[in-house]
Amino acid sequence: MQRMSTPGLQGPAEAAGITLLELLLAVALLALLATLGIPSFQRQLASSRLSAAANDLGSALALARSQAIQKGVRFTVCRSLDQSECDTGARDWSTGWIVFQDDNGNRTREASEAITLVAHALPADITARGNAPVASNVSFRPSGEALQAGTLRVCSSAAALGDSHRTSDLILTNSGRVVTVRSSPVLSTCPNPT
Repeated sequence: MQRMSTPGLQGPAEAAGITLLELLLAVALLALLATLGIPSFQRQLASSRLSAAANDLGSALALARSQAIQKGVRFTVCRSLDQSECDTGARDWSTGWIVFQDDNGNRTREASEAITLVAHALPADITARGNAPVASNVSFRPSGEALQAGTLRVCSSAAALGDSHRTSDLILTNSGRVVTVRSSPVLSTCPNPT
């Protein structure tokens, strides 16, 4: 006697699905991965925000230097609260900055001086401060040299970052070049650079 068979079935038909045990194991594995992955993701996000802020400030300095060389006039980068005038208050660059053609060389923007770049405030957990020579502005001569050398510190107070990964220092040399270094350890209070 010959048996009849249905193509694709190899024995008794079984219900497709998962057991309760398999479901519980999958949920436990997902919870473990989330527990391990979320702090790493937060650390990566905080590190990316810090790098972006340091890159933005470094790019503004590079733009001012290249414009000074290209146009043969002084260009200045200064802190700005309103993105149209220079702020001469505290050492905090976190409120934003502007790059402008400094026709009269006084390192303060006049209404007739063209703004080349406007940068808005940094995220709340990022600060940017300069030491005394670059506390409020950086100015470049037509030769590309900086009028002052100093350090601008971009710092994150994010809890996800450890003290050794908290800062990027932009060191401005007299030649006008900017070198970015990590200074460590720096406390979450983000003290001013020296």
